[in-house]
Amino acid sequence: MRLAALALAAGTVVGLVLGGSLRNLAPARLRSLGLVVAGAACAAVAWRWVPGAAGMALLIGGYALLLVFATRNVMVPGMVLIALGLLANATVMTLDGGMPVQGAAPGVSLGPHYHGRSGRDRLAGLGDVVRLPALGEIVSGGDLVVAAGAATAMAALVRDRRRRGPAALAP
Repeated sequence: MRLAALALAAGTVVGLVLGGSLRNLAPARLRSLGLVVAGAACAAVAWRWVPGAAGMALLIGGYALLLVFATRNVMVPGMVLIALGLLANATVMTLDGGMPVQGAAPGVSLGPHYHGRSGRDRLAGLGDVVRLPALGEIVSGGDLVVAAGAATAMAALVRDRRRRGPAALAP
């Protein structure tokens, strides 16, 4: 969660440094924005309140909604990265019955959808294996790709390149 917040903040700063404005976010033409709200809500509910297979189905459903949002907005720089990172995380969680976490006791539950990395995990290398001590998090490669995409998308939206050029100067 801290990684996502940092990525969005960094993207905002980069967009501003490149001459953008926060006002450019208001007219941003993102398709199917409701999918972000629905996908994030599904994931949040699944992470906090719905354990087991039902929770995993809800979580993967939330990822699917977010993936559809990203693919519907592929014209925004960074959205392809977001889609690839989400797909990687959803694949790991589906095949391994949750996200494997390096450094935890093998097979031990770390919440409804996380478990210690074990020999039974098929895609353990794509699980939460990257330590970010400054953020106090262990994240997956998919999380890093989503964060890179989110930072890129935010910078692009703040910068809003559509308004640059000769047409923007016309009365």
